[in-house]
Amino acid sequence: MDKTFFKFVLGALGLALSASAIIYGIHAYELSNQLYSLITDVTQRRAVESESDEYGGTLPEETLNLFMDALKKDDLELASKYFLVESRTEWYDHLKSLREAGLLSGVIDDLSRAKKYQSVSKDQVFFTAANVNGEVVAIVDLVKRLNRWKLGGL
Repeated sequence: MDKTFFKFVLGALGLALSASAIIYGIHAYELSNQLYSLITDVTQRRAVESESDEYGGTLPEETLNLFMDALKKDDLELASKYFLVESRTEWYDHLKSLREAGLLSGVIDDLSRAKKYQSVSKDQVFFTAANVNGEVVAIVDLVKRLNRWKLGGL
């Protein structure tokens, strides 16, 4: 084979690889911008929701008591509002399934025995909830957001 032909083929391959890399880079850049925009939009929406959120107490114990009061009234919509904004829908569905399974009264009983377990920081506290035998059956996570304590999880 001729050296000129070999150089031509290598040059063409190099050009094709360079073009592919540029196209891939442009596509990756566009995707990262779309992802950044999506994350920014969601973050801003949650910030607005959190700022207007009036549910929760000024103390973690108060939020836990408000949550239990809502459960005792079988007001799952209200009870779910004591959770962080971003997880309310999931918790509403979970509480609804507990009610349908006949387990909600047991959850209320267990939560009535909740005791402060540990403060992770000035903005996060854990409680333990025990059954009638004193066995820990749940850890309650409370998080402070904009001067209101919210349930992070059970």
